[in-house]
Amino acid sequence: PVADEVEITLAFADGQISGSGGCNRYTGSFSLSDDNPFLITLGPIAATRMFCPDPAGSAESAYFSALAATTIWGYDFGDLVLSYGSGDARDRLLFVAQSETEAATETEVEAETAATTESLIGATWQWVGLTDPMQQVTIDSPESYTLTFLEDGTLQIQADCNRATASYTATEDGSLEVTPGIMTLALCGPESRSEELIQKLGFAARYFFQDGHLFIDMMADGGTLEFQP
Repeated sequence: PVADEVEITLAFADGQISGSGGCNRYTGSFSLSDDNPFLITLGPIAATRMFCPDPAGSAESAYFSALAATTIWGYDFGDLVLSYGSGDARDRLLFVAQSETEAATETEVEAETAATTESLIGATWQWVGLTDPMQQVTIDSPESYTLTFLEDGTLQIQADCNRATASYTATEDGSLEVTPGIMTLALCGPESRSEELIQKLGFAARYFFQDGHLFIDMMADGGTLEFQP
């Protein structure tokens, strides 16, 4: 059972899942089997990476592990059930429906979180933060580190005293691939994160939005880059 003070939510819409893991917000994709509509496959889950003390932290970790292993869905007396592992009573996630007011609020939040390629384009994104399993960093001068996604698949990058171009591929399910290209080689100051930004963008795997900010998750739990418009 989940502690009373921890609220874990899950919403399904148009091939996407989203919600709160009890501390961090997450999004991902899902598909149902053509042969058996109760068989479900979930894609990679992208989430914000705030530090979460217990009980939320341990509950969220267990939830994300179970969610990623889910293979069957169904209903039990009106409650949603997701089964994973052996599928017995111990290996189930049980969800109760929210009230109409709660659901409406959740829907508004999920709409802000969903990944859309149109939302990437048209803004100059300033790098404001980096979170990984070892650290949480606030960027001192966000205006010196920016991304501009163009419609033709070009990514323009300002990395402190250097400028770079890259190509990118983004999909509506939140996947993102960045291939670094040409970069100037000026020597920035000792506190510069110029090379770090370029290197981390090369490991981009997924993107999503929350509260108007862009988040880019890196491969292999390499952390999350946060940008503001």
